[in-house]
Amino acid sequence: MSGKILKAAVISASVRDGRLSHRVSLCLQQRLQAVYASVDMLDLREYRFPLLSERYAYLLKQQPAPEAGLMTALADFQRRLLAADHVYIVSPVYNTSFPAALKNIVDAYYTEWQGKKVGVCTVSSGMVPGISSLQQLQTLMMAMGATVAPGLFTITQVDKDFDEGGRVAAGTRNEKTVQDWITAVQALG
Repeated sequence: MSGKILKAAVISASVRDGRLSHRVSLCLQQRLQAVYASVDMLDLREYRFPLLSERYAYLLKQQPAPEAGLMTALADFQRRLLAADHVYIVSPVYNTSFPAALKNIVDAYYTEWQGKKVGVCTVSSGMVPGISSLQQLQTLMMAMGATVAPGLFTITQVDKDFDEGGRVAAGTRNEKTVQDWITAVQALG
């Protein structure tokens, strides 16, 4: 364990039933445990955030106060996001973009993203990589003030190369993509 001082968070962006991109999140979580002091899974499906009308900072001041359970969940997400030195975002490709649930939570925070070191990967069940989705998400994160790992990290045919437990088939392009992505984010410092 010596030498492992940084903390990582994995944002699993799909909230759908039968989601396949979560397999990549699980794979990533397992691999990151070998190189980070701690790895936190921020699973948007578990949070079940409603569509937010304001950023978290403004919701804190809103009268009447928003529902307590929502504020507790937003505070928990904020704490876990701030604790991470590196954030890995795993996003499925939805109609050449990314899920509304992910945009909702990214927009809920602002200062929390400033200077945050972020790596983005898109996941597709088909053979066509989600490059446009990836670039949209990278652009969004840079606009939020994050430092984004360069590179086009896309997973294709997720159901072929990743099992439900997050194990990736050895020697595949997807296995190399996961490793290259980890290396790129770590290179951010």
